[in-house]
Amino acid sequence: GGSAAYYAAQRDYIQMPCLDAFRDDASHVAILSHEITHWTAAPRRLDRDLSRYAKDRSDRAREELIAELGSA
Repeated sequence: GGSAAYYAAQRDYIQMPCLDAFRDDASHVAILSHEITHWTAAPRRLDRDLSRYAKDRSDRAREELIAELGSA
């Protein structure tokens, strides 16, 4: 539900809009796989440090690149 897709690290939760909110199934899968790649950063998974994600533009860019590559 909701209108935005994101991974909430503090809650270890992926928020995804309903399937019909997307242009097509491929768009839904692309966004979901991007968010799942962020999800792998959790300490009990790959343990990537996301603590500076909101504050440091270079750390944010790095994590977004990882998520884009992971979704490819």
